[in-house]
Amino acid sequence: MRAGASIILPWVCAGCVTTVAAQRPLSSEKTEEINELIAGKTADLELEGTPQVITGKNLRIEASSLLFLKQDAVSTEESPPWLPAETPVASVRRIEVTRRGRGALIGLGIGVPIGFVAGTVTTSTLLSTVLCESGSCSQSHTGPALLGGVLGGLAFGLLGAGIGALIGSPASTEFSDTPSR
Repeated sequence: MRAGASIILPWVCAGCVTTVAAQRPLSSEKTEEINELIAGKTADLELEGTPQVITGKNLRIEASSLLFLKQDAVSTEESPPWLPAETPVASVRRIEVTRRGRGALIGLGIGVPIGFVAGTVTTSTLLSTVLCESGSCSQSHTGPALLGGVLGGLAFGLLGAGIGALIGSPASTEFSDTPSR
């Protein structure tokens, strides 16, 4: 049990939320880092003075403003579902995006070792049972067991990648003001 936990735990922890700390005023390097993280993604925004989370897309920090498309809660066929919006960076508390590609890689990394172990153990157990019943217990089943492990790793890896892509890996940018001296 301990060996399995030591194999799986690092992969599970890799899926934890990535948090970027951003102290205002933002440097040009930090602005570029945040813009790369949020580019082309839909995000949840927490703003000062706004009680609910706002959903936005096409986010971009330019100078001291956050430009984005805001989801219109009362969208009709005549009005677009996404409206242009702008807010000062000073009012942004948090931006959270979901990275589907990283989620898929994490799922793959979790699924492959689990599938390999499960496939190897299952194949080895089945072969032992079948061969011992037929009186051929002395035969080695290392090759077929490893093949079962590879096939199990492939199957569980693909399953994990699919689930990981659906769930995604969250990345959060937390904003704070530079403490005055």
